[in-house]
Amino acid sequence: MADSSDEDEMSDTTPALDEAFERMAAASFELPNGFVNHGAMACEALAMLDCIGDIDSWARRFASADRLLRAGH
Repeated sequence: MADSSDEDEMSDTTPALDEAFERMAAASFELPNGFVNHGAMACEALAMLDCIGDIDSWARRFASADRLLRAGH
């Protein structure tokens, strides 16, 4: 069971994670190459590693790469 300090730390990252999840919402569960999409999990890992400032740029790169893969580039 998480203690209250874990919950407080996670609530500080919620806006960054929410924006990242919205950015990646268009991606399906499975990537075009057959791999599973772990984009959301990667954003959560960045948050837990206290790399909150990296979440947005990573999510943007991921979403951009996903669009390119789906377009066949």
